[in-house]
Amino acid sequence: MKPKENKMSNTITLPDGKFLIRDYGKYGSGVIFISPDEELKWEQHDPREFNIFGSHQIYTIRGDYYISKAGNSCFKVNNNGKHLFILEDWGGPFGDKNIYINVLPNKLFEKNKRSNGGGAGCYYCVVPVGTKYLPNPEEYQEEVKK
Repeated sequence: MKPKENKMSNTITLPDGKFLIRDYGKYGSGVIFISPDEELKWEQHDPREFNIFGSHQIYTIRGDYYISKAGNSCFKVNNNGKHLFILEDWGGPFGDKNIYINVLPNKLFEKNKRSNGGGAGCYYCVVPVGTKYLPNPEEYQEEVKK
């Protein structure tokens, strides 16, 4: 499922022509996006690009994550940014209820929003660009016998 489009009521035009997009609501991340575009442009990825398995599609936006003076989590959309904002939709009536992207290291932000019944939701996180999952060597190395 592709990420939801932003409702106009959550978007404000800033004096410099950029847009402030509040991603609030039941399944929202709670993050404030500063974007040159009125709607967020998500890129779709295969989980293997992050060295993880899973059946879900993963969506990202590149930019810079920071905490505002008021204490809000903010993400400034920028093609040369040093962070990825990641969304993984999970569950649904016939969907896989596992969350795969949560194994990524070095998360700066993380939130899991779920339905009232707990059978569907959205997992969000922010990681540095280039982050990949690497298993603990103990998971695959041979045991040394003396």
